[in-house]
Amino acid sequence: MLDNILNFIAADVRRKRFPFWFDLLKNRILPTLYPAVCTVLRLGVTQASEQAVGSALPPVGMVLNNPGFRPECPPEIQAVMVQWLTRCVRVPELCNVLLGDELNTKLVLEIFRQTFTMPVSSADTYGQVSADGLLHIHT
Repeated sequence: MLDNILNFIAADVRRKRFPFWFDLLKNRILPTLYPAVCTVLRLGVTQASEQAVGSALPPVGMVLNNPGFRPECPPEIQAVMVQWLTRCVRVPELCNVLLGDELNTKLVLEIFRQTFTMPVSSADTYGQVSADGLLHIHT
């Protein structure tokens, strides 16, 4: 299902709206997949939840009103995300959005970083990610 959503967002016919769709993804879906980094980057924090806590940043690893995956995104979902991001950074218009500002860059780099910290028990998933080009990005 995630793969279908990601393919919808990056489809050729929606490229002009990619910033909108990526913003929706990073504020509504990614806080569930990557709660710790989204908390630090303040993604997915609603005004109501922010008012309940005050202006103080919640502790790392705690996303308000969103428990998400702990301690990290499952390897199978991680593989889908990284494969999609790898395809997107090969398209200049999409890459400009993904790496065009500091917040997006930090988020994307953290998703890639987590791929390299997947447990050894996820070797098959990791092999699938690298076979799809993560380690061999062609420009």
